[in-house]
Amino acid sequence: MTTRRADHDSLVPPERWGALLHRTRRADGRTLVGVSRLANGWTPDKLADVERGMAVDDSDLDMLARAYHLDVRGVGRQWRLVLDRSTDARTSHSPAGTVSIDAAMVRAMALAVVCGVDLANRTDIELVAEWLDVDRERVRSALDSCAGDGESVSRWLDDNASRWCVPSAGFRVGLSASGSLSLVSHAGASGGRCSAGQQPVVQYLGDVRRSISGRVEREVAHE
Repeated sequence: MTTRRADHDSLVPPERWGALLHRTRRADGRTLVGVSRLANGWTPDKLADVERGMAVDDSDLDMLARAYHLDVRGVGRQWRLVLDRSTDARTSHSPAGTVSIDAAMVRAMALAVVCGVDLANRTDIELVAEWLDVDRERVRSALDSCAGDGESVSRWLDDNASRWCVPSAGFRVGLSASGSLSLVSHAGASGGRCSAGQQPVVQYLGDVRRSISGRVEREVAHE
């Protein structure tokens, strides 16, 4: 068991990740004690904390997913932005009001690239504005700035290519006093499927590209 637990920049929404592990364990009829035997020294109490939303370091994600026998079947490639307002802002690693709008927009745009989402729509702009507690025009301006500066987004993707993600739990954009903002896959989404299991971001991107390429080839073959 590693000594470092929480990860400020984790791409995995801890509450959704914990809920996913909890559902998986209960569906399999397993106990926390049983999972702990495969969890590299993690106690049942610590595992309970994770299921309740405690963030963990990237180095523990793969081990925990394997200990829980996490289902790695594909998720749909249609994503939506969600604000989990139930998140207790007091657990945030970024004190309320200190979230950098420009940095948040770069991360949001980069993850939108990963998921193939266009954030420049009224619904998402309003949601981001609520999350950051700023007006819509400030968000729109920041998005326009990011769109005009592809280098910042590319640099973020390069810097975070080796970070781990769990697509079935979603991609966390960030945490503020308003809650946790994430990109999550539509339930029953169509449009192809990609691996849902724990993996580096660069691997997921490759999977997405192969899925898109395969779909296009099939469509061309049927024309």
